[in-house]
Amino acid sequence: MDKYHTPTAIVFEGIQSLRAIAAIFVLLMHLTFIEQKYGAGKSIMPEVFHYGSIGVDIFFVISGFIMAMITKNLFGTSCEYKFLYKRCIRIFPIYWFYSLLVLGVFLFKPEIVNSTQGNQVNIIKSLLLLPDKNLPLLMVGWSLIYEIYFYFIVTLALRTVKDTRYPLFLIIWAFAVVLISWVFSEFSLTKESPWFNVMTSPLCLEFISGSFIALFYHRVKPSYGVIFLGTGTLVILTTPVYMVSISVPYIPGGWANTAIFGTGAFLLVLGTVVCEQKLKLVLPKWLTKIGDASYSLYLSHILILSALGRAWLLLPFGHSGGGHIVALALIFFLAILWALISYKLIEIPIIAWLNKKDYHFPWSIRPFLSRLLP
Repeated sequence: MDKYHTPTAIVFEGIQSLRAIAAIFVLLMHLTFIEQKYGAGKSIMPEVFHYGSIGVDIFFVISGFIMAMITKNLFGTSCEYKFLYKRCIRIFPIYWFYSLLVLGVFLFKPEIVNSTQGNQVNIIKSLLLLPDKNLPLLMVGWSLIYEIYFYFIVTLALRTVKDTRYPLFLIIWAFAVVLISWVFSEFSLTKESPWFNVMTSPLCLEFISGSFIALFYHRVKPSYGVIFLGTGTLVILTTPVYMVSISVPYIPGGWANTAIFGTGAFLLVLGTVVCEQKLKLVLPKWLTKIGDASYSLYLSHILILSALGRAWLLLPFGHSGGGHIVALALIFFLAILWALISYKLIEIPIIAWLNKKDYHFPWSIRPFLSRLLP
């Protein structure tokens, strides 16, 4: 899902920058919780940072965009299993690395892992990113459950439809999500299955919208790209301020919030891509570098924030005035620094090694997937 490990014909620096922004949104959101828990009772971070989950909406649109870009030439080539394997080695190894760290903590001090859900965790489902009623061991893994589901849907499309029919496939998928969700809502039916909740989530529409950007962005006029970029930025930045003013919480995966922020994320990504490709929009290199490491940042930041927060609580200083601000800034930058280190020393080496391996392992996934896919 980045420019080094995703073979697209065009490099989108703007997408990398948006990934950085999305990851920073999520980081700031969780930093507010760390401040409340370890900041000695003081809280100076703006309440609007509680809406940092908007970063996940941006991630899902970007994911749809990238998946559509890299599969443009794969329809009819019998590469669907290789595609799925490549996606899995991009997601699972580094996710397992951080999940196992959390598992080590959970085995010795289960009371400090996912305390908001009564420390209830299904370890197997967590490691395999399978839908469950509780959050995974590594709580941010909830969004990766959707990612893996999206990858299976794309694999199914590669297996069953022609490239010219892919837009229709996406429309049918979106229509099914909306229709089924409407039927259950209209007749007050319950959706108790975690699998069903994933399949009918409005977050699927964000992935689908990102896919349409990849398929049709070249038809958008440059002037419209500027309008889309400005409008998307306005929605993403100002709507949380308004929601704070009227005390409306942000609920990830809710239809209303997805309609607002999913649309904002769609316009933001579309505008960025069009402006970069047609107007040569240039974004700061440092933002691109953070974007490269955004997956490591997304996976590791809660662990780093928690460790640094505990250290902060034990310090006899840094809990008032300028010291409080410095402590927060230091925690923020150390989380990003660790992500850059993780990307260079853990994430890249693991993926580079696995990319050299043939995806037909001795326990090949191809026969298994052949039974699942037509």
